[in-house]
Amino acid sequence: MNQKLLFPDALQFAVIRIDPLAMVEPLKDPVALEAARSMQCKKYLVFLEAPRDLPMPKSKECRYSVKPVATCLRPADVENGVTPDMVMPIHPNTEHLRGRDPIKASPKFPYDNCFFWIENKMSVCVKVNPAGYDGGKAITVGAREHLAVSRCWSNDFERMESYLEYAEAGHSASPPSAILRGLPSPIITPSYYIPPPGHQFQDDDDDDDDETDVHLGNTQYDGDDHLSLTAASDHLAELKQLFALNPFGWDRDPKEMFLPLVDLWLDLEEHLSAAEIPSPVDFYEEQAAIALLVVLGFLICSV
Repeated sequence: MNQKLLFPDALQFAVIRIDPLAMVEPLKDPVALEAARSMQCKKYLVFLEAPRDLPMPKSKECRYSVKPVATCLRPADVENGVTPDMVMPIHPNTEHLRGRDPIKASPKFPYDNCFFWIENKMSVCVKVNPAGYDGGKAITVGAREHLAVSRCWSNDFERMESYLEYAEAGHSASPPSAILRGLPSPIITPSYYIPPPGHQFQDDDDDDDDETDVHLGNTQYDGDDHLSLTAASDHLAELKQLFALNPFGWDRDPKEMFLPLVDLWLDLEEHLSAAEIPSPVDFYEEQAAIALLVVLGFLICSV
């Protein structure tokens, strides 16, 4: 029997759906709540790359870095030299391989029409599942295959860099033909809401950095201990830099209220057929709409 976990493991495919009501409930704004109730959010196929928090037994959610999965080519971003063919097929899909091996999962991925898109990653908050997530139903990608996902874009990044160099040289014409030859007309990606900056670790008890005396209990160390104190100070500075990253997710991230709060399922085919997998662009549009509700509700509550 597989052990069930409060949160899913990394390197697994999953189906997610935003819970707009849960996102706006803490604001207690009746207008935002009513608008959230009227939203019909879709289910989306994603790949869980890694948790961004170290959840505790009483944690209600955990942040994850995820890669959305698409069944169509990527929308073009002409300004940055991104073209629709910059995708990576997931086996058994073999379209647009361009000499590469498709990403393989275990057990076999159930859809034959799926891609990863270049430059397409996001963060979501996954809700705790009181009944537990059954990893025995999960479709996973091994560490070697996951590394291949990171490396598969090398030629595409070279193409993007060539275009940017072309643009920086002052050319106002179309991008180099090697970028756009044989590709469909550009699809302009929508602009998305960008949340406020993340948590910054601050130590309110900082003393002057030039101070050479350190007190531990009732004992004062100085003089001959200068080198060891300098090393200790360096270690302390390194620790501050480490915790500035909020590595365990225990400090509340101010932008977390804007991250999609999602329900998650590991049994993919019970929630999505191949024909039902929506575009990641639809997810971003839902996220932007809910983030706007959160902003308006927050402003109203602050008045």
